Amino acid sequence: MMNRRAFLASAAAAAGSACVGPRLPRPNVLVLMPDQWRAMDLGAMGNPDVRTPNMDALAANGALLRNVTANCPVCCPARGTLLTGRFGHEHGVDVNDAPLPDSEVTIAEIARENGYRTAFAGKWHLEGGKRLPGYVRPERRQGFDFWAANICTHNYWNMQYFRDSPEPIQIEGYSATAFTDEIIDFIGSDADFIGTVPGRDSPTGETTVWVADEAGIRGTVRLADPVRPTAREAVAELKAVGMRTVLLSGDTPAVAEHLGAAVGVDEALGGVQPERKAEAVNARMAKGECVAMVGDGINDAPALATADVAIAMGTGTDIAMETAAVTLMRPDPLLIPAAIDVSRATLRKIKHNLFWAFVYNVVGIPLAAFGYLSPTLAAAAMALSSVCVVSSSLMLRRWR
Repeated sequence: MMNRRAFLASAAAAAGSACVGPRLPRPNVLVLMPDQWRAMDLGAMGNPDVRTPNMDALAANGALLRNVTANCPVCCPARGTLLTGRFGHEHGVDVNDAPLPDSEVTIAEIARENGYRTAFAGKWHLEGGKRLPGYVRPERRQGFDFWAANICTHNYWNMQYFRDSPEPIQIEGYSATAFTDEIIDFIGSDADFIGTVPGRDSPTGETTVWVADEAGIRGTVRLADPVRPTAREAVAELKAVGMRTVLLSGDTPAVAEHLGAAVGVDEALGGVQPERKAEAVNARMAKGECVAMVGDGINDAPALATADVAIAMGTGTDIAMETAAVTLMRPDPLLIPAAIDVSRATLRKIKHNLFWAFVYNVVGIPLAAFGYLSPTLAAAAMALSSVCVVSSSLMLRRWR
């Protein structure tokens, strides 16, 4: 009879040998562990009263293991059983909140021994102790190389999780979406897989859209926004005058980081929803910063309405242009530092004119009051002051 380790090892080796030819990567093995999800609550199990299309599609294109069940329908014992293939009284986690012993062999360790890179994303709940969204040390990760998880939390919206440091990562929205993104990024990060496995993001900043029908995945379409030729120069000019540049994008973090690096911004934030853009602007304004927002789409309108200075591209949406105080007539990023420069030049000229007008009146009015200037000369002097102010303002036409 084959023991458990030998069986798991042979299964992993068989999966690897299924790839024929040196250019094909190992197949990606995705294991979903719904530890307390009753089988009758899946459409794939034949229940006509539920609709679980995503789980059913995974089952149709993968392996639906109908008899892989735990004898203890409680979170921690079930997790231990699904990871080790042993019952709760055997692997030591026979009650909730008990730690999985280091001595237990998991499917991740077996897979790693057979050449796989392993990853875990989600709620771990095998560390023991209090139910907190805490950090799991690398030596307690039971064979998983990549880590995007927390110890335990039942707040599945806006939760925190951890990677390779105790510094928490904040999720904005539903946690399952963020963990799915992490696993897709993990798969796509391996050079053996890039270009062969459809991932959400690529190293070139592309977003991958999966095309599928009832029969399964048919292919992918990769979308990319080309960087305008003058974008990097525009960012450099803004930074040269002491401005901090931040990219707020609704695209995924990997795409935002790629575009941010391409144009040289100080910070690039991806996955930012429209209301979050406005919150990001508000947060900086609350710190006393003067914030200028540049946008061209509907999703930028809330942030444009919030910022101290709103700048819209002339080729953008009507709502963006209506919200903004400044509209650039050409889709050229270099017009942004140019607009700021001309506005600063205008402000300097206003202060210059006010100063000389104030000095002119401070000197001229007392002279006229004490009779040192005749009414005719005083009137001519006032007219001359207006001519000087207008002439000084016209010098702005020399700005380039």
